[in-house]
Amino acid sequence: TDILSSLAESIPDSAWILDLAYDNPSTIKGGKPPPRTMLISGSVADKSRAMEQDIAYRFATGLRENKLFSESFRFIEPEVEAPRDSTGGEGVAAVPTTFRMRCASDKEAGK
Repeated sequence: TDILSSLAESIPDSAWILDLAYDNPSTIKGGKPPPRTMLISGSVADKSRAMEQDIAYRFATGLRENKLFSESFRFIEPEVEAPRDSTGGEGVAAVPTTFRMRCASDKEAGK
């Protein structure tokens, strides 16, 4: 759909999505529409932890600047976590930085 296309357009090259959870509850007739939510989890691998963190935050900025995505999800809250060990050691791959983006159509729903 268009929302998934927005994700593909906004994600930086060195980041990838591992999990995507979307919730769009049914509207009760005559009531206020319930908020839509999306939780995006993924990882980033680059030359340094600082660059990885910057890329994850740029992904959140890209989602905010994407008109279609931001019309559907007005509130986007990124969480970025870099492992303490910056190298994997000899013959062991380094653990990448991870991110979670909480996206919601309503501020309270994003929590």
